[in-house]
Amino acid sequence: MVEAGVDLSLIRSAIEGHSFNRVLPFRFLKADEHAPSLGDALESAMLRGASSFPKLDGTTALLIDTSGSMTSAISGKSELSRLEAAAALAILAREVCASCRIFWFHSNSSWWGRSNENWFGEFSSSVRGFALRTAVLGAPSGGTDLGGAIAKVPKCDRLIVFTDEQSHSSVGERPDIPLRYIANVASYHNGVGYGHFTHIHGFSEQLIPWITTVED
Repeated sequence: MVEAGVDLSLIRSAIEGHSFNRVLPFRFLKADEHAPSLGDALESAMLRGASSFPKLDGTTALLIDTSGSMTSAISGKSELSRLEAAAALAILAREVCASCRIFWFHSNSSWWGRSNENWFGEFSSSVRGFALRTAVLGAPSGGTDLGGAIAKVPKCDRLIVFTDEQSHSSVGERPDIPLRYIANVASYHNGVGYGHFTHIHGFSEQLIPWITTVED
């Protein structure tokens, strides 16, 4: 409609007047890429839509892999990167979780074996919506210390990890976190070995709704 020259005020009014119940963030993120002049209206609509999804009770930690391999596409037929997919899922999780903290990680050592202090961090609790996507895509990058990052996550009721699992470290147990999920947002069928996490293969926009249904 923008390319066709439709009045932006009419498009904005239509967006603002629609509920967009259960419409997933990925749709709004792609719309924003094509019509950034409508970004504020699209973001408001996205957050309204997210508010209609079932909620996840308790405390939730999201852990996002920001390693270099996460910039690759989720599959050979997609232009969506693994990191963009993780950001889209995190945006929805941020809205449906009663209490949510969002962490990023890559590797605690550089390619030369030196210690890297800036490898694990937390996004501000005030960051949400399109700003969260920007923060995720702009986070530091390096290798992948999945096991080390999971060990650093504070105790919570639920941990959801977004990664492509191209890790140089194994994943230890976290019995202090009752609900544990690892979502492989790449197309790999195999990753690091573990049996104490619920393992979800491949990117799906329905991941967060699926978790709410499983836990219901």
